[in-house]
Amino acid sequence: MAFLKMSVILLAVTSVAAFPLLGCSGSDKPEPIASPERVNQVVEMRKLFDKVKGNWNALSPEEQAQYTKYAGDANKAKFMWNRMAHPGPSSNP
Repeated sequence: MAFLKMSVILLAVTSVAAFPLLGCSGSDKPEPIASPERVNQVVEMRKLFDKVKGNWNALSPEEQAQYTKYAGDANKAKFMWNRMAHPGPSSNP
């Protein structure tokens, strides 16, 4: 019976001691998934979209170029514009 008590105590102490090693960093803030610069770019993209109420052709050539630059390339720009124009369930799990 003494062996059982010691085993339970040892397990409890080991669990408490190992808890910080299991991924709890002690930080109250989660790591951001996007840089502040990227967040600002996406906000600007949304402002351009809202400014023309989703009509790509209503953007000036400079605004189209800026939006495309923020998106990364023309294909990504088109994809992101269409996702804003037609929001729906995400395809990401």
